[in-house]
Amino acid sequence: MAGAALAGKAELVFGMLLIVRHRTVRLTAALAVMGIALGIVGNAAERSGLAHQTVLLVGGSLGAVAGSRLLAPGAALAAAWRSGSPWWLPSAGRLMGAALLAAPAVGLTSAALVGPAMGWDAALQLGFVGWVYATAMTAVTLAASPFLGASASGALGLLAVWFGGIPPSAMYELLGGWTYLQRPIVLMWNVLPLGWRANRWLHQAAMEDALLLGGWIALGIVLGTWGAARAVLEQDHRSR
Repeated sequence: MAGAALAGKAELVFGMLLIVRHRTVRLTAALAVMGIALGIVGNAAERSGLAHQTVLLVGGSLGAVAGSRLLAPGAALAAAWRSGSPWWLPSAGRLMGAALLAAPAVGLTSAALVGPAMGWDAALQLGFVGWVYATAMTAVTLAASPFLGASASGALGLLAVWFGGIPPSAMYELLGGWTYLQRPIVLMWNVLPLGWRANRWLHQAAMEDALLLGGWIALGIVLGTWGAARAVLEQDHRSR
């Protein structure tokens, strides 16, 4: 038990280092700071919809880019496979490290944009929803990175964050002339942990939205672990 706890702590710290030492994550964080500054200057606090979208965009963008580094091919993937810890621990520990880094970023953004105008209870609620959403997006790109690589999974994650605020009904109308794309994309829009779902959870307190976001966190750990094992086995097979 003590060994598993120590291994989990090591994976948590390693996940944090993978994130903070990568320039793409630092660039995304700088852009997030600029977005927060623009929100403050533009009086986003007086427009709840804009403030909510900004918080979700900041949290989701940071989560998407951070998650793409946690099981990326190379040192991160090799270290997860050779750690000797329980099968789920590298993915779960690194995801927890990413979540701990996201918490102050999302919390401060929510406090700056929502707290002064709407109250600290509203800021706390928005911060919690934004943090769960950011963690779910981290889990999605963590699961995709062993298959797609860090750059592709991070880019797709950012696209999902930037366009994920569009509800499925609007996507259905938008793709009205593209029948072969309409159904699979709308289905994907209903399944993935996108911004529209986090926004609906925030406004309607729908339990199915909270369960789906939480389910993707658990699913990301499982898929990421399976993908990491599969990728390493393929590398070993090619090297022989």
